[in-house]
Amino acid sequence: MLEHPDFDKYDTSSVTVVGGGGATYSPELLRLMAKKLPQARLGVGYGMSETLGSGSRLGGIAMDSWPSSVGTVEAMCELEIRDENDNVVEDGEVGEICIRGAVVFLGYWDNPEASAKALDERRWYRTGDYGRIADGVLYLESRMRDMIIRGGENIYPIEIEHRLEEHPEVAEVAVVGVPHHQLGQEVAAVVVLKPGSALDADGVKTWVSEELARYKVPTHVIFRDALPYNATGKVLKHELEAEISAELS
Repeated sequence: MLEHPDFDKYDTSSVTVVGGGGATYSPELLRLMAKKLPQARLGVGYGMSETLGSGSRLGGIAMDSWPSSVGTVEAMCELEIRDENDNVVEDGEVGEICIRGAVVFLGYWDNPEASAKALDERRWYRTGDYGRIADGVLYLESRMRDMIIRGGENIYPIEIEHRLEEHPEVAEVAVVGVPHHQLGQEVAAVVVLKPGSALDADGVKTWVSEELARYKVPTHVIFRDALPYNATGKVLKHELEAEISAELS
């Protein structure tokens, strides 16, 4: 909406609050909102259906201090970051986000196996998301299933996506992992360009390499007219993974 060619023709001064959830705001989106909706207060949160949408919240002047985060834990929740052995990690280390509190669901209807996998004996809910807590602030890294493991290196797609979203010729991007017979996986970037763009695959790789480590630079760059979304506006990465893997095989 912010990038619609007719956006500036309309009076948007009545928009005073903009909220988001499920992911952090990219640096490019924050800059765009500051330009297009300077009067609006921004907020973002982290949660899911299993926690009634509760988890963490960020808004007001705190957005200026931790713009790449999803804020601090809400009063009705407890939040921990755990490793693969279910141990709580040190401050600043990445692990699985776990939530406990009155807002956490009792279990999945008629599915005790899924419930037992999601909830431990102390009713901590394993979210399936990677994140870290630094000085009491939660930062999202990736969905566990979205993480790319290339030659033993963990790669979080959101970091590459945010870098590419800063490119002036990129409209949308999704980063996924595709199989590789030696490395396990490689990085693939699916890019939607803005009208009139002449950006090519080499340009995409160069842009990423200027800020990120070499192993995070996409091996494959695929240009599309649009990305697939579900009804809630989330990119269907599993569809992209399947399509691209088939194309490259």
